[in-house]
Amino acid sequence: MNTPNPRPSRIERLPEILFPALAVLLTLAAAWATQHSENATRTALFRQDAIVYANAIEDRLQNLVNDVQVLAQFLAVAPGVGMEDFARFARPLLERNRAIQALEWAPYVPAAARAAFEAEARQQGSVGFRVRERRGEALRPAADRDDYYPVAQVEPLEDNAVVLGFDMGSEPLRRAALERARASGQPVATAPLTLVQETAEQRGLLVVAPYRRAPPAEAAPKRTDLRAQGFAIGAVRLGDLVEDAVSALPRKAVALVLLDAAAPDAARVLCIHAVEADRSGHPSDVAGFVRHPSEYEVAMRVAGRPLELRVLSTAPSSLASSWTLALLAAGFAVSAALGALLRLRLRAAIRLREREERLRLFIEDAPVALAILDREMRYLTASRRWRRDFGWSEQDGRGDARAAQAPAIPMRWRQACHRGLAGEGSRTQTDPFDRPDGSVQWLRWETCPWHDAQGRIAGTAIFAEDITEAQEARLALETQQIQLKAALREARKARLDALTGIANRAGFEERLEQEVARAHRHGSRIALMFIDLDGFKTVNDTQGHQAGDQVLRDIAAVLMNGCRREDLAARYGGDEFAVLLADPLDAQSVAAIAERFREEILALSWSGCSVGASFGIALFPDQADTLPELIRLADEAMYASKAAGKNRVTLAASSPR
Repeated sequence: MNTPNPRPSRIERLPEILFPALAVLLTLAAAWATQHSENATRTALFRQDAIVYANAIEDRLQNLVNDVQVLAQFLAVAPGVGMEDFARFARPLLERNRAIQALEWAPYVPAAARAAFEAEARQQGSVGFRVRERRGEALRPAADRDDYYPVAQVEPLEDNAVVLGFDMGSEPLRRAALERARASGQPVATAPLTLVQETAEQRGLLVVAPYRRAPPAEAAPKRTDLRAQGFAIGAVRLGDLVEDAVSALPRKAVALVLLDAAAPDAARVLCIHAVEADRSGHPSDVAGFVRHPSEYEVAMRVAGRPLELRVLSTAPSSLASSWTLALLAAGFAVSAALGALLRLRLRAAIRLREREERLRLFIEDAPVALAILDREMRYLTASRRWRRDFGWSEQDGRGDARAAQAPAIPMRWRQACHRGLAGEGSRTQTDPFDRPDGSVQWLRWETCPWHDAQGRIAGTAIFAEDITEAQEARLALETQQIQLKAALREARKARLDALTGIANRAGFEERLEQEVARAHRHGSRIALMFIDLDGFKTVNDTQGHQAGDQVLRDIAAVLMNGCRREDLAARYGGDEFAVLLADPLDAQSVAAIAERFREEILALSWSGCSVGASFGIALFPDQADTLPELIRLADEAMYASKAAGKNRVTLAASSPR
């Protein structure tokens, strides 16, 4: 008997070469696309982190500017400020902004009044007070000149006492900032410099804000008020400020380099902070970071001074991610499997012309688990994959009624085989199967009858496909979806204040930004109220924190009940609240609402104690045409209520356009 030649021709072998080659090309293309996408995603996330760090640092610097402006306003309206008065006003500002090194007051002193000013300062408690300037590394009595701007008060005094008496006009950088601030009437930041109180190597920054006290309406005083004009000053160590800004943020493998954009290249670096290593540095450390290829620059401006934050990734770089390598491995495996499958199919097509033994060889090497049984459910043949998946040895199975005896074959398969003998096929898409090693294998299986030469049902065949990977991936996806929904619920909770149940500061500022944008688009009006409780500390001190918590909850209820559906009340922080009114009629209607709130709060009582509330109101766009300006005006109005005696409503003045 002649046996057909099993060797394929070149044309028959062509798909065996082309399809695996095409699969390899597709794998490489998919791997490149995956790596490119991951790089783009990594870059986008890195830039988002960079912007978050920049915003945190810029917020600290802007808070410094705001606090210096508030201090200047205080100095402009508070005559006869002594050491205790200055400290009492400055301490809340320092507690709110821990990044500030010192708040200072430097009045204008003409040369003719220098001796009198020094004597007055010594009389008020500044022992040995002299107007001084830096000469070399030491502070010496200031040389004669037309005018002076000595530091008369500083808070905190500890670690900053050396600044007292230092003439801010004695050095070019400081004097240039004073002159610009006096000319513009606005806060001005100095060029980066070394603070007088600096004992390490950090660079510092001063923000100066001018003030001029209005002369009294009555007759002119007998003597000149030496403190009627001057500057409020805020000092920061830039390294400490950056460290404070990033301390509350998630730690990333980045280095932050703060630069002075207006300085020449050799002097641009102000400070370096390595976030992951928790290490802050100085300009000498920059060589270890600036050569890294992954960096992002964010420009910022503080009181007229251009700064730049350069964020550099310190994470180790890799040529390919694990996902890309996995994709390459899977792709090459699929290509190899495709090639193997094509070879098997090619051989099978040729061996179909051969005898039953050739058919048995094909079944033996089938890529899926395959078993053929006769009517008595005895195995006629089973593929190698079947034997491997279900724990058979090479000698097991042939001619054995194993389906009726072996407990490894599930009952549902035995029942499917019986239905197959009746001419009914069975199939399932997902079926768990317990392997002998204890693991679970997910199968897609099907049974069908097979017929003999006379067309009679001679037995059943079982085909089983391993879909474990796909099933586990689906289950993992469902788990991720559940986790995502839980994360979304937690994110919504994060915008509510846990104590009072109303919006917290983050949720309020997000809504405020949206409302300002809406008002811009539609030409509508919004009103912002800032509320600070008066006498809350007394309740806390006398009745305890639980009573204080109840005060906050009751006041939150007053504000929430008094708001419409489109309005928003929030606990802004501590004993501060904020209210957003959408589309109010005018400033008078907003003031009336605030007055109603104030009266309802004042009417509350807790074991005989009550609290008042100081309100500050600003309207957009009537008084401010930007969000920062709106917040600033409302905050200033609130502090004006405090300064005017507390427990009152103050409407902000319109900002100059």
